[in-house]
Amino acid sequence: MGPIYGNIGHHIHNQTLNEQAINEVGDGQLPNKFFVSVSNAVAYKNADGEMDFKPINGTKYRSAMIEVFLSEKAAKDAAEAINLDPDHEICSVTVEDRMTGQVYDRHIVEKVEVTYETEEVNDDFNL
Repeated sequence: MGPIYGNIGHHIHNQTLNEQAINEVGDGQLPNKFFVSVSNAVAYKNADGEMDFKPINGTKYRSAMIEVFLSEKAAKDAAEAINLDPDHEICSVTVEDRMTGQVYDRHIVEKVEVTYETEEVNDDFNL
């Protein structure tokens, strides 16, 4: 059981790390770095039956850059240690690198259960 990192809305925003990730993720340059981030996005099947993402419970999309690593293993180990917890809006964790972009993703999937029940309609008009 790993750390939760608190509610994303209350996470300390690391502007420098966020800007570094925006500028470096997928740029194809060396040295390679691995950026770990979390978000409140859950996966679901859209109308076309394809997987898509949306913020949990209709909230505004939020993400937070957690840390940067110099090895893929260290970044994946850190990502795997993060508890996904919809109550704290930690719904996905992603590792992205400079060479290829996204290299690891783990997320909560929204499941909708279909239920059926019998309903009786009485069209008998007693005049």
